[in-house]
Amino acid sequence: MANQIISNIVGKGLVPKSPIYVLILLQGLEAGHQGELENSALGHYYQYLILHSLLPVVRQEAVHEVLNYCQQLAWFLNQTKPRIDEKAYRLFHAQYEEKFDLAVPLEARKRLLVGAKILTEAEGELAFRYPYSYYYFLGTYLADNLRDEEVGKRVVTYAENLHVREYGNTILFLAHHSNDDFVMELMERALGQSFAEYPEYSFEKDTKILEALAKEVKQEAVMLPPGDTKEKKFTIIEEDLNFSEGLAQISDGKLREERSQEEIAVLELVSEINGLFKGIEILGMILKARFGSLTSQKKQRLLTALVNGGLRGMRGLFETFASSPQQLLIEIEEVLTNQTPSRDRIEALAKQRVFSFMSYLAYNFVRRMGSSVSSKNLIPAITRLQTETDSGANRLVRLAALLELRGKMPMSEVINLAKEFDDLPFAFSVLARLAMRRVQLHETSDIEKQQLFAELKVGVATQRGLDFKTKNSKQTGKM
Repeated sequence: MANQIISNIVGKGLVPKSPIYVLILLQGLEAGHQGELENSALGHYYQYLILHSLLPVVRQEAVHEVLNYCQQLAWFLNQTKPRIDEKAYRLFHAQYEEKFDLAVPLEARKRLLVGAKILTEAEGELAFRYPYSYYYFLGTYLADNLRDEEVGKRVVTYAENLHVREYGNTILFLAHHSNDDFVMELMERALGQSFAEYPEYSFEKDTKILEALAKEVKQEAVMLPPGDTKEKKFTIIEEDLNFSEGLAQISDGKLREERSQEEIAVLELVSEINGLFKGIEILGMILKARFGSLTSQKKQRLLTALVNGGLRGMRGLFETFASSPQQLLIEIEEVLTNQTPSRDRIEALAKQRVFSFMSYLAYNFVRRMGSSVSSKNLIPAITRLQTETDSGANRLVRLAALLELRGKMPMSEVINLAKEFDDLPFAFSVLARLAMRRVQLHETSDIEKQQLFAELKVGVATQRGLDFKTKNSKQTGKM
């Protein structure tokens, strides 16, 4: 569990990968803060990093004032620019002293925050040293000032454009700091509007194209992510983070240079998906944090918005690929041409790759939805949603949530779904990916693995590949 927590925090790009920060986070885990993590996502760990930096150099009674100073500075930078020169910093400092009727030595305060690694100074400019510090303090400021007209308008704009990395991260931290229903309703609305022109994807009804491709696929081909996984050195967690990072780069416009109109349209679609994923993450965090105060009706409404939004996004992405499947096949065939001389073999492998690729995309949608609400406190609400609106998608989301929890593998749940999906190869392939991820990330007995492999029809070659990768990514869940 500790490795997964560290990977999630560092992998978001908000915390540096240096050993000292990993050590600090591990100390936090050992101190018994894991319950806070499970109930309110990662915000408490960012808070831990900040306080760990400040407490050695700030008197206990002065901590709240220094934190407020950083919050005000984050808002000032948000209104101006990420890095400010000495003149702008002096202006901010003077405004701060006037606003709060304080006398704070400017140079001493700057030295304190730079020394604590909250701020950094380079080439005459001052900025927050790490992204997590900026977003944490900005989120705090917004939470404390939601009723301010300017703040409220900015929050609405950010919530409507979650695909922009800065906006999505800001709302994520705002949701951590605020229990205001205004934020919850904004996220519910954002997910409700995402891919609103599409119906929810159905694993039972919407798989005609994919099921045709499935005839060419061996069971081993649907178990692992696209590419030659036997030669990859990434763990499953790193693969998930790489997938997210790719979406974020597209959303930030880093992959848009010299693109055709058709390619730009696809990039915009992926950008919208990135915003959807961020919304799912934030709404899931709200549900985890407020599980004890939200009524059953509100939980069902929010869960429905989260799951349906994800399924609409999946449908939108799949329909985009379905509109030009031959082009996708051609591109994959070009990659395979130099690997095999047989034209028939190339076409067969290309179809396998298409099916595997689409399965990987569906897995990422389902895993993200399940992971976002994976909490023992939410399982009753998720179960109720699945019972009242029974579908293959809802059953997969519920299983994905269960598989993220520590403890014994929910083997009976996996087996039952495997039997239900026996004549639905695409849904079966997503189930297999979810189960294999669990095997790689959590301790699983040999008996359980053999039973699982038998139910999921995993061949010997795939089992060996999984065992090899598992050695490098296993997590026992013990502290």
